[in-house]
Amino acid sequence: MEKSGLERMLEGSTCILSDGALYVLDEDMREDDPFAFAKVFGCSWPAFPAGNTLFYDRQFLLDNIAQAKEEAEKVLRQNSAKRQDDSRLAQLFEKNPIAKLAFGEGGLFSAPKISGSLIYKDRKKEEVSHSSSVEQILSDIYLSGFFPKNYEMFSSQGKIFSLRRESGQEAAVELNGIKYNPEGAFSEGRISEICWRSLAERLSAESKPADAPSLDVSQVEKFISDMNSKGVFERNYFGIAKINGRMYAYKWINSRKEYALQNFWDRQGYLFSTAKVACEIIFQGSTLLPPKDETFVIEEYNHPFLHYNKEMESICIFKDGFSEEMRRCSAVPQKYERALSFGEKTLLSGYTNDSEMKPWHVLNVANFAGEYSRYKNLLAEKKPLFSNVETK
Repeated sequence: MEKSGLERMLEGSTCILSDGALYVLDEDMREDDPFAFAKVFGCSWPAFPAGNTLFYDRQFLLDNIAQAKEEAEKVLRQNSAKRQDDSRLAQLFEKNPIAKLAFGEGGLFSAPKISGSLIYKDRKKEEVSHSSSVEQILSDIYLSGFFPKNYEMFSSQGKIFSLRRESGQEAAVELNGIKYNPEGAFSEGRISEICWRSLAERLSAESKPADAPSLDVSQVEKFISDMNSKGVFERNYFGIAKINGRMYAYKWINSRKEYALQNFWDRQGYLFSTAKVACEIIFQGSTLLPPKDETFVIEEYNHPFLHYNKEMESICIFKDGFSEEMRRCSAVPQKYERALSFGEKTLLSGYTNDSEMKPWHVLNVANFAGEYSRYKNLLAEKKPLFSNVETK
């Protein structure tokens, strides 16, 4: 089996995997940068957040989708799955295009359709009865991940070691106040074996007789009811809301967490609060149309890529890049998810010295005094920051 992305990352860098979060230790980073700090054998290292196991789980699932699909189908056959009937959902989507945006293929509240050409490749007629459940199982695993959180590791010079937490003792490794000591080394390919074993266990646990639609109809009906009565529906980091008589899809920036931007000239940091990126939902009769190449921040918000600090201010985005994102997906609901993520990405990582878009405002103390002050307060409290920081 090809090595997993997690194993390649660990082998190629000095890293700590702690409680599902991966940190790269980089001695070249300045000590006043807003990262966590790790102690390794008495030396202090700036620790740069490099994603979490969920990111690598998704990568591993996509790399092994054919085998995962085969395993899920085998378990479902053993459970004598029945043919699913989604006709009620089809009716709801036809009458309520917003419901399709919410729960349709690639919708805001549903998992993406994972490599559909692989999932349905060479599907025989007798397999039709459980194919949609196979997709649901893989989608659920894609959303939630599978790598065990109790695996904590340290890697250096191409070698990977397991970590054991210590309490009230001297330890070789310390991160975020947690002390560890390295234990045995992992053999080459062992991390990938753990990934596949964990994925197989999840497939077995999640696979069940397909005696229900791939999507619970009651979820969609509750969504429609809430939209009619409240004008807003939110799940996780996405939402749909009626604002000033218009319908908008939105997404919370950086998963509802603060994030830091760095001035690429003096390397000074600025701490920004979260907010909601939105785009207008476009209809033609009862047909859901793709979004326009315009995204907003719903709240009053101060940012280099916003001209004014006011509600529903348009984000200065790279139009060609937006168009390319739209071309990459065929399902209209997924285009809205991509549009929101593109606007979010612009705010999180678009401010660089070689940015494709010129910002409205320079990131300096004069323009962003509040964000500068919050950044300094964060450093004074010595709290780790789990957000995007552009470093050049």
